[in-house]
Amino acid sequence: MAIDTLRAAIAQRRVVTFFYKGYSRSVIPMAVGQSRDNTWMLRGQQVAGGSSSGGTSIDAPKLFKIAEVMDIAVSNDTFAVPSQYRPGDSAFVVIEAEL
Repeated sequence: MAIDTLRAAIAQRRVVTFFYKGYSRSVIPMAVGQSRDNTWMLRGQQVAGGSSSGGTSIDAPKLFKIAEVMDIAVSNDTFAVPSQYRPGDSAFVVIEAEL
């Protein structure tokens, strides 16, 4: 289950890889939880791969719908907590796991 994989990746501070909206991505997972409409979401910072928004730049953390994440895997790459990370993400009404 993707939520269990993301929970483990957050605890181990490991980058995850997955396909999302047709693009392969590498993402630093910051938080997993449910949004106001009860959708399971990942807050993460993309560090490699493509994007429908037109780039591979490392920028502000994004929200990913977990139901649309495919072929998720935990990589061997570790990370330091990004400076953009803010605990208690207001996008979530329930936080399952966070840095």
